[in-house]
Amino acid sequence: MKLLAFLIFLCAVSGISLASMDFFLDPSAGNREPETSNHHYFMEEPHDTTVAVGNTAIFECSIGNKKGLVAWVKTTGPKDRTILSLDNSIIADNNQILIGSRVGGRDYALIITHITHEDEGFYTCFVSAGGRDSPIISHSALLTVV
Repeated sequence: MKLLAFLIFLCAVSGISLASMDFFLDPSAGNREPETSNHHYFMEEPHDTTVAVGNTAIFECSIGNKKGLVAWVKTTGPKDRTILSLDNSIIADNNQILIGSRVGGRDYALIITHITHEDEGFYTCFVSAGGRDSPIISHSALLTVV
């Protein structure tokens, strides 16, 4: 059931017309929680980066007390969103995309190889709700290509 709810949410943020997904979000919840909390939280967030054409970009996303699923979404415009991955599985048809995860299952780094100007945009790490105690959290970073 959690997977279905999260996929519906991802479809909504990807521009597919569905009913409002606001009921999945808890606007009062922050992205960072102390390690003693029941909520998942970002231990490391993606940061804006500038990369030269042909090089590799890495966006870190490390989750503490992970309860839900992790997804990466690329946004290049108001209605131009692409789901890239779900946990460690690549969904996008793009051989430039890798997900790096260390042992322990907390790290979901997005690795984009052979950067081109078409790779510019915002990249968002989403963590799905893990029940009532862990709302959806997200953090975005901008990739600029020079």
